[in-house]
Amino acid sequence: MAKRGNPQGDNPTENELEILKAVYWEPRIGLRIYDQVVVQTDNEVVLAPASLYTSLKRLHSLGWLEMLPEEEDGRKLYLATDLGRQKVNEMAEWMRWQVRQIEALQKKASRWDGAVHSVSRPLPVPPRPVHEEKQRDESIPLRPGRQT
Repeated sequence: MAKRGNPQGDNPTENELEILKAVYWEPRIGLRIYDQVVVQTDNEVVLAPASLYTSLKRLHSLGWLEMLPEEEDGRKLYLATDLGRQKVNEMAEWMRWQVRQIEALQKKASRWDGAVHSVSRPLPVPPRPVHEEKQRDESIPLRPGRQT
């Protein structure tokens, strides 16, 4: 997945959305978030540690993620807030809407399929003419000094 998102912070990037999904109901430490993102995306998204922790800080600053009290060994636990879960649900609904739009376009395109193909097909290329051996026109005099 490409790293895209709204620079104003209105929507999470694709990586941030995966992180929010990883901590939707279950608090996790950073390493377990990384592992869950890899599993839930079938190895399509692999976060670098710096990218993961930068995203965690941003999600926390937006109020979409909370840091729970540290574990005994000092590792921080992260969990999606109600606002973060709401954002995941909004993004899921937006994606469903996008799918419906694409399906509607495909349905419309299938009705026009014959017309579209008749217009979009390239015109056949006529066969190249066979060049005949050019005969010299005897009525045109040769330049002085040329033979044949």
